[in-house]
Amino acid sequence: MRRRVAIVGAGMTLFRRRMLETGKELSFEATKMALDSAGLTLKDIDAVVEGSAPDAFDGVHMKGEYLLDGSGGVGKPYERVYVGGGTGVFTPIAGWWNVASGFYDTCICVAEEKMSPLHPHPQYAFWSIFDQILERPLGTTLLWIFSLEMRRYMHKYGITEEEIAEVAVKNKGNAVDHPCAQLGAKITVDDVMKSEPICSPVKRLDVSPPSDGAATIILASVPRWPTRWPASKTREKRSTLPSPTTPSTTKNCTT
Repeated sequence: MRRRVAIVGAGMTLFRRRMLETGKELSFEATKMALDSAGLTLKDIDAVVEGSAPDAFDGVHMKGEYLLDGSGGVGKPYERVYVGGGTGVFTPIAGWWNVASGFYDTCICVAEEKMSPLHPHPQYAFWSIFDQILERPLGTTLLWIFSLEMRRYMHKYGITEEEIAEVAVKNKGNAVDHPCAQLGAKITVDDVMKSEPICSPVKRLDVSPPSDGAATIILASVPRWPTRWPASKTREKRSTLPSPTTPSTTKNCTT
């Protein structure tokens, strides 16, 4: 794992509560933008990693195989990864392994989420992890687990709720000027503390909403990049973020 790896392309769709595009279409759009930004085509890609949540979200069995062609994985080494809420972070890590190890020179890393098809709420996809007699009748969700983890973290490290609220203030503030963000806002710690309690100490502004969207990065071996793709340095770089006013992206979504 000594080979240096670089991000050479990136693309992202809008993230909204409900997008009419399928998970496969969202993966395609993000991947196409990433390839364009890098000046590459699928012929230049050696492997593909797709990160996506449980199949119950999309209502599609064997979702990794279903998303394969939308992500450019046809005829290439392809793997789907999932590690719960950290999947968006783990996906590029899995891609980095492929390139840093020397197995491949390039790897597409796609993180896709399509939560809107699951009714009445995506949280119910996780009911199977709770005891059907003692816990499910209480309406348990993952937020119950988050609240236990948050309470334990506060106790162990002496962290206050106000300090944790600063994370939401930072994240939503960073999203204000991002055209793909779902809920960017300038909020304060006081706003977070006064937001609706969900499962103490977790409050509404502490957590993210259900979302549809996809993001892609392309990883490449630093030693191999100049020799294998010398022309890519001179290719025109295009924006990889869809404009909020672009008809092709806004007409197919609702906030």
